[in-house]
Amino acid sequence: MSVDRLALAKGYIMRKMYLHDYTGGRHTAIENLPKGKPLELAPYMSEAIGRLKAEGLLRPKPASYGKQICAIKCEKGYVYANAYERHANLPVVDYMKPRGPKPSTPPLTPEQLRALKIPKRKSRQRSKT
Repeated sequence: MSVDRLALAKGYIMRKMYLHDYTGGRHTAIENLPKGKPLELAPYMSEAIGRLKAEGLLRPKPASYGKQICAIKCEKGYVYANAYERHANLPVVDYMKPRGPKPSTPPLTPEQLRALKIPKRKSRQRSKT
């Protein structure tokens, strides 16, 4: 079975962008995209980034501190990401389904809040000379 390594490299990048939620306004440095890549895909990463930009799936974001990039949420990007997940035997994520709110920690009880309060310092009286 022949595997298109360039398509897998595109899938790796799109999966990383979607899982870290680098979509819309949130962005990352372009140098961070190939980090953590499988060694078999290393020669294809720069070409995959260029092709994803050309396809309109990665959008450059202007920043004063370097080249930044964000992903576009669309069906073609999800197909690339899911193809990589199947190849790497990872659980296939349904990127079209909303994730829901992030879990939040419960508020502290009044007893916990009292235990956290730092006692006030006694103010020093200045002597007038």
